[in-house]
Amino acid sequence: MSSLSKHKKANIIYSVIMTVMTLIFVAALFHQYSIRQDLISAQIDMEISLTKANAEGAALKKEYDNQSSPEFIEKVAREKLNMVRPNEIVFIDENTPEGKQLLKANEAENMAEKTEQNTDKE
Repeated sequence: MSSLSKHKKANIIYSVIMTVMTLIFVAALFHQYSIRQDLISAQIDMEISLTKANAEGAALKKEYDNQSSPEFIEKVAREKLNMVRPNEIVFIDENTPEGKQLLKANEAENMAEKTEQNTDKE
């Protein structure tokens, strides 16, 4: 009976050790899976960033190659210098930050013109 009891204890100890090793193995697998998913996500993010950067680079190269074209010159004049064609009507949305900035710049320009006209009259 003593040997049977020792045999049962050995089986229980063996079962506990195998269970603990299995749990450790499963935990390690889960951890590796989680790291793999994070790496896949990071790779996808990097590929998206690379695609955007390549598209932006292509657009900049196209813009550089066309910088002497009349269309590019007009675009720059309109966007950077706020120029318009003669008899062209421009609508400014006062509710946007760009619109407010344009209105302030326009008011300052009008004030400068009035001051210049007043000094010319004197």
